Amino acid sequence: KPGTSTYNPLFICSGAGLGKTHLLNAIGHFVISNHPEKKVLYISTEVFVNELIDATKNNKKKQFRKQFQDLDFFLLDDIHLIAGQEIAQDELYHTLSALFKDGKQIVITCDRNIREVTGMKERLVSMFDSGLPTEMQPADVKTRHSILKLKAKARRIDVGDDVLQFIADMYKSNIRMLEGALKTLVAYSELMKVPMTL
Repeated sequence: KPGTSTYNPLFICSGAGLGKTHLLNAIGHFVISNHPEKKVLYISTEVFVNELIDATKNNKKKQFRKQFQDLDFFLLDDIHLIAGQEIAQDELYHTLSALFKDGKQIVITCDRNIREVTGMKERLVSMFDSGLPTEMQPADVKTRHSILKLKAKARRIDVGDDVLQFIADMYKSNIRMLEGALKTLVAYSELMKVPMTL
């Protein structure tokens, strides 16, 4: 809910391919659609670090910091990529502290629990722990099946529900593998000129 900081920062962690980036983007799109006056920034940690490096090289740190000053929502993806980068961590800490102090919402994703990330400064870890750390679990079979049905429909793939259920039963660990299995099946069907059946 815009304007509140009850769950601030919201720290989302999960393994690869479970939808952290999609969720982060969905949050951003929801806020923009329902509260167009709010300023939202989605940025990957890699881009944050690269922009910081460029700003430092070109003596434009003031401009770099300015882009974060008026935000209402700061959505940062893949925080684990900043591990071991002390200068970038210091800059991020100051950015997050300023936003937090002003009651702005911070949402961060990571591929594991923040305490498992080596090379992360304790003050950042402590900040992330102070909000709402939450872990995404792999989708259940019903959800995996629904995702496959949506993907098949969107791509106009003629495949039976029984085949989609079989794929959903077989691929449990992440959505990317699920999608890859469907793409492989489609490619095989097209190349061999055979229908997609069990």
